[in-house]
Amino acid sequence: MSKKTPLIVLMLICFYGYLSFGQSNSNPVKGVVRGVAKDKESKSAIPAATVTIYLQKDSAILTYLFTKANGSFKLEGLPLDSTLTLSLSHVNYTTFYKKIKFSSKTPEIELGELFLLKRENNLEEVKIVAQRPPMVMRGDTLEINAEAFKTKENAVVEDMLRKVPGIIVWGDGKITVNGKAVSRLLVEGKPFFGSDPVIAMRNLPKDIIDKVQVYNDQSHTDAEIRTPTVTMNIALKEGKKKGLFGKIGAGLGTEGRYEGSVALNAFTPKSQLSLMAATNNTNKETYSIDDMLRLSVYKPGGSDNSKYQSDFYKQGLNKFSAWGFNYDLDVNKAVTSKSGYFGFRSSNETLKNVNEVTSLTDDVLKRNNLEDGSNYRYKHSLRSSIGVNKKFKSFFFAPEYEENNSGYKNQNQSNTLNGAGSLLSEYKTKNDFSDHNKRLKLYADFRSNIDTKLYQDFYLKYEFENNRYHNENTYSTMLREFSSNAIPKNSTDFNRKSLFNQTGISQSLYGEVNVSQFLRIARKIQTKLINNASQFRQSNDQLVYNLDTQSGAYTSLNSYLSNQSTYQTLTERPGIKFNGNFGKNIAQRSDERLSFEVLMEMQVIGQRNKSEKSFQNISRTYHTALPSANLTYAIQKAGKYERSFSLGYSTSAEIPGIDNLAPLVDSAQQVYMKIGNGSLKQQYQQSLRLNFSNNRPGKGLFKLDVEAGFFKNGFTDSSFYDPQGRRVGYTMNLDGRKYINFSGQYMRSFKMFSAPLSILLMPYANFSENPYYLNGLLSKSDNVNFRVLGKINYVLSESMQLDLDAGTSWYTNRIKSESGTQKLNFNYRSIGSDFHLSWPKRVTLVNQMHYNINESTGTKSVQNLIWNINLYYRMLKKEQLELKFSANDLLRQRTNVISYVDNNTISLGTVNNLQQFFMFSVAFYPRQFGSK
Repeated sequence: MSKKTPLIVLMLICFYGYLSFGQSNSNPVKGVVRGVAKDKESKSAIPAATVTIYLQKDSAILTYLFTKANGSFKLEGLPLDSTLTLSLSHVNYTTFYKKIKFSSKTPEIELGELFLLKRENNLEEVKIVAQRPPMVMRGDTLEINAEAFKTKENAVVEDMLRKVPGIIVWGDGKITVNGKAVSRLLVEGKPFFGSDPVIAMRNLPKDIIDKVQVYNDQSHTDAEIRTPTVTMNIALKEGKKKGLFGKIGAGLGTEGRYEGSVALNAFTPKSQLSLMAATNNTNKETYSIDDMLRLSVYKPGGSDNSKYQSDFYKQGLNKFSAWGFNYDLDVNKAVTSKSGYFGFRSSNETLKNVNEVTSLTDDVLKRNNLEDGSNYRYKHSLRSSIGVNKKFKSFFFAPEYEENNSGYKNQNQSNTLNGAGSLLSEYKTKNDFSDHNKRLKLYADFRSNIDTKLYQDFYLKYEFENNRYHNENTYSTMLREFSSNAIPKNSTDFNRKSLFNQTGISQSLYGEVNVSQFLRIARKIQTKLINNASQFRQSNDQLVYNLDTQSGAYTSLNSYLSNQSTYQTLTERPGIKFNGNFGKNIAQRSDERLSFEVLMEMQVIGQRNKSEKSFQNISRTYHTALPSANLTYAIQKAGKYERSFSLGYSTSAEIPGIDNLAPLVDSAQQVYMKIGNGSLKQQYQQSLRLNFSNNRPGKGLFKLDVEAGFFKNGFTDSSFYDPQGRRVGYTMNLDGRKYINFSGQYMRSFKMFSAPLSILLMPYANFSENPYYLNGLLSKSDNVNFRVLGKINYVLSESMQLDLDAGTSWYTNRIKSESGTQKLNFNYRSIGSDFHLSWPKRVTLVNQMHYNINESTGTKSVQNLIWNINLYYRMLKKEQLELKFSANDLLRQRTNVISYVDNNTISLGTVNNLQQFFMFSVAFYPRQFGSK
């Protein structure tokens, strides 16, 4: 297959639906209608009235908008030669409607002044429409009438939302309203089985929905620009506020593949219960109940985009099983409780082949690594919580217990060559490792909003964690060195077994008190005193035995590596915080805000390590001032734009750990041996952040984020390579490390050939400089990383949808030193498409194709085209029985690529992975909402 063939095939499939559909939708639309809404009695303008255009023949909604502050409106892009209904409604007025029709001779209609009557009046000259308007503004809340939007049979909430002008539902389940992302989706005012909006959108039937509310939530703010986030709430009809839904399914496939799952969910106005179990060997994994909830997604047609899908990019061949439950209960209006259990078991077998290219001051090292390994993991997690929320006080307590068992066995062989291709050394290792971990975690917080002369409110948070850890590791190492003519000249062998026990305890107490009245600075400026005190203590006990070659047992104690030690830190962070919020608001017209926050903290850390090895005994104290500040300006003009600008400054400090200061060096680590540096200082970082957002309804959303960072005494590496390519390194402090990141986002939705098209573009750029020492010479790694990701969602009709995604990333690493310059490049490109066709009725075809290219310095290009097809058929009246056929990796080209860069080393390789298989599966979706 030539390099161009996969791209040609992919492009033809991506645009087949577009080309065929576009032929029948080439007629232009150009109808325009204008008017002004006014009060019949006072003749004053009526702002925020809902203007809606329906098709007369089927009452389908074409578009809507709200009147401006002067009551005027203008609707464009309406079809010609079709009878339409214009509806004008407001919560305080009776609803008025008028039939209109555009033609090529009269593409524009001027309605002039339209007078509405207050609801207490009922004059005969106004025609009243009994049905509720599709949209209405109630204060600052947008209410969407679910019944006003016609959908296909058995539709879910997502199908209805896709028909609402201004709302975009992306393929991953994220929602935007007029360009603003919805941060929380609630049902009846509370989270619905976790935080994933997909659970409600793709499970709840559209016909049980009364209305959808969208509003700015003042209690939740954007962490970057400090502005309220958008919340969406789904209100259910009376009698439909309890239900049962889920999925029970199983499948068998070629190559011994299998999968099965059970997911049952029940809810009432006061409780939510989930029961889950799953098993497979098709690279489907999930590590929480929240992720497992996607198992129960019903969405008709079968194209559910669930997270629980076969991962062809995961390394190795995997088996996975998981089980658990969640139970949430509203004990009363003030008290809520949550409890849950989750367990899983996984195993994995990998075979890796990785090539490394390392740039030295005067040469290049090339290393080939072959690794054959297997691992396993078991986990059990039990958690619960209780929350009490009263008028002026709130309390939350959450204990959690977890057990982990894991282990691995692997064999590794690597060969190191110089730039001329001469063999320098051969390295072989074997590891047999197992560990057991128990963790107890407690969390509690308390908040009081009772005003006193000294304070207005205060907040306390306490966290505690106890970790007990035990592992056993048997490992052997063999290093063989070669002379210039590839003749072995030296060999080093190690064979050891270690037993390691560790107990760690950490706890922290955070306090915040509002003393604005006591320390009054200005009326709109809040003053808070804060403090964060934390303690960490870790006890380590390690026994290491060398192999006794005569007895064949590990009986010879290694007195150097065997050790008992205790490491602890005490941290105190007192501070004072000032924040203010100033602005003006004109109802239904504009809102302008200026806010700031200044935080001044002092961080004091006491560090101590007590060990049997005297060189590991340390006692240190660190003092650091940590100021930060943020300034935000936001302005909103109703119906025109929303803009925000934020500028922030922050600082942080990180202390070196015992593994950097004075580690116990294991001589068996021949390829890379890390030693200590007792003169290390703490690292200090300063960061500047700029955020800009501009949202114009109908024109799209644009975001730009810029962040720059500078380090004083930054942690960096100093390494020495010997003639055989072995590396000895340690951490050191060095000024000059810095970076700057640019990230953007452009999002827009419009109609092309009368079908909604949504575009998402996300560019990213990173520039960084990392100084370090290489073979005693000061070197600098200049890194440039560009990445662009794009997504297109094109809903041609209710039965046809096209998703395109494309991405490219380019990485350049330039190493400068006193001896010269070396350059390493890495490039990744991808293009993909998901095509959904629901035809004939109850049959859905999902065609997925992704083409990838990986290239880097010193290695061959790796290319592959992944082609998956899923065919669904739904049966029974409510489409509750599903038959599914899957064809995965049809071209059998899947190759899992490993690629990463670390200072002067770039690595690229492959690892075994899931490949072509076919599967037939059956699933049943139990569904019952309200009383029968």
